[in-house]
Amino acid sequence: EALVTLDAIRNGIKAYVKGFAGDIALSNDGWRQYGKYNENEQFDFYPSLFINPIGEQLKLQEMLCHSQLFVEYVNRKERDSKETTELSKSDVGRFIATFVYFHWRRRKRIESKVVV
Repeated sequence: EALVTLDAIRNGIKAYVKGFAGDIALSNDGWRQYGKYNENEQFDFYPSLFINPIGEQLKLQEMLCHSQLFVEYVNRKERDSKETTELSKSDVGRFIATFVYFHWRRRKRIESKVVV
């Protein structure tokens, strides 16, 4: 049981780092764009080259969060969530959810067998 827990923690950390590292994790040579070789032929990593785009993305997200378009998007998600909750409580909603889930799982199983 402890090994399973440790493995889950390790996988969680690995997923976080992989998501955080972006191009560095996704590509074998993604690290190259975040530094350069010096005169001694050693690679110098420049954290600012890695962090600056993330900071710009955060600024954009902050601006978008304050826009009327995003506020309306959140309001729509709230309405959809309430409708889904109400629908899931009805017999028709349960039938639709069961039907969709069954076919989704079947499709996933078929895709996993084909992608081998």
